[in-house]
Amino acid sequence: MERKGGLILLKKQLEGDKKIRLIVGLGLAGMLCILASQFLSSPQKQQPAAEGFSETAYTAQLEKRLRELVESVEGVGKARVMITLFSSETTVYATEEKRQSDLLEDISGGESRRMQQSMNNQSSYLLVDQGSGRKEPLISTRLEPEIRGVVVVCPGADTKIVSARVTEVVTTALGIGANKVCVVKGGT
Repeated sequence: MERKGGLILLKKQLEGDKKIRLIVGLGLAGMLCILASQFLSSPQKQQPAAEGFSETAYTAQLEKRLRELVESVEGVGKARVMITLFSSETTVYATEEKRQSDLLEDISGGESRRMQQSMNNQSSYLLVDQGSGRKEPLISTRLEPEIRGVVVVCPGADTKIVSARVTEVVTTALGIGANKVCVVKGGT
């Protein structure tokens, strides 16, 4: 009964005093905003264990950047570029190595000596807890795919100077040897 009386008193207080009504109303509005933000906020993205690698997307991006670079060389004109890869991206995982070496020397009698050496090597991946008990190997590094060859087709390749410039630009930009680059004259 005392509880009911407290509610009636609160109701009378709210009806009479505008300041209290305003404070209570703002408090309720704040709580509703907090509650709504829980439902409306986008779920947090979990960090993927290993980013997906698309060989096609990687090659296309590399070809586009190289084409833009080659076309900026004087005398080249509109170029087409094709890159072939020898291997895909390689992921190197961090490892922990334990090495144990034992040396036993057996001396029996005068001059006979016998030595025995044993080595024990153990290697294991370092695992990282990804939450909820899931463990994944720690990535040490990611190696870009190895480039097998590059073909550049452009109208200006009929002159040796332009062809040499294009070859130099490609070999320098990609860090490959000139024997992996083919520059040929093509139509406009």
